[in-house]
Amino acid sequence: MGFSTKDYSQLTFSSIYSHTDVFADPLGVSMVSLGPDAMDRIVLESMYNFSSFMTMPQAANWMLLADTVLNGGQNASLLHLNFAARNILSPQVGQPEDLPSSGTASDRWVAGNARLDFTDVEGMAFDMEGRRVLTWRAGATLDASALPAGIYAIQRADGSTFRLYVRP
Repeated sequence: MGFSTKDYSQLTFSSIYSHTDVFADPLGVSMVSLGPDAMDRIVLESMYNFSSFMTMPQAANWMLLADTVLNGGQNASLLHLNFAARNILSPQVGQPEDLPSSGTASDRWVAGNARLDFTDVEGMAFDMEGRRVLTWRAGATLDASALPAGIYAIQRADGSTFRLYVRP
């Protein structure tokens, strides 16, 4: 699972593999909320429709269709929001991303010896391969040295998710 801060609308592509991190970002962020099994099923179902020279927006729309087929579209808003965050898809009027969400937190950067300030609610940290590397209970006292330097997806029991960047 990789994270990107790139904006799809600003990219120039030089090869088929250019900027794959832009497409992987919404998949990884969605996986934190949906779980790896559900996300894998959506990705695999959508791949039946993939073709040569397909654009990222086309692939994202196939993901939305796959969710409709598999789950009745119950994850469509989340998937759409995460693809819209990279401008792969445009936000749609009337969809939840038009409203501020109390369940999201912004990305955080910490040094390896800093105390983690989000452990007031129980949660989990996932590495870039989607493996759970840390679990804590509400009120736990943890510092960033519990995690090696890197990027982690944080999912808390209150529904908030964000990226945690741990630097040495």
